[in-house]
Amino acid sequence: MKFSFAHTCGLLASSSLLLLSQCANENTYTRLDANSDGKCTRKEFDVYMKQGFFHRIDIDNDRLITFSEWQTFHPKVTQAQFLNADLNRDGFMSRAESDKRFDREGNLAKLFHVIDVDKNGTLSTEEAADFRSTLNTTKAATPIERLIKAAHSYE
Repeated sequence: MKFSFAHTCGLLASSSLLLLSQCANENTYTRLDANSDGKCTRKEFDVYMKQGFFHRIDIDNDRLITFSEWQTFHPKVTQAQFLNADLNRDGFMSRAESDKRFDREGNLAKLFHVIDVDKNGTLSTEEAADFRSTLNTTKAATPIERLIKAAHSYE
């Protein structure tokens, strides 16, 4: 099952908005810039986003996401979508399965590319702060619409 950029954003919007809105905060940017070299690479961005996404959904912190937890996070998710993400069909989504599901369509790369205004392959504190500001000032009815509108405003 292939999801569009918009649909994938819908599944991830709330966590992504929270994670991205915190990226310009010095403390969070330090976590985003894992090796503390003053720039965030695509790999660091992906790890930060995937880890944050998983931990926001894993309500009971047992390192497994149940259908109920995923549905609490995103009520419109269907059992079929969950089963599509539960690659080994054990009734739970592990961190590895979540990582694969999280970015099957390459949307993290698209989002990273949007935020990386100078196109140097890394995110600076300023770029993260600018995108955070854009997110915070974008008016939309839902988190997904905010994220999409903010991303499109960079095009």
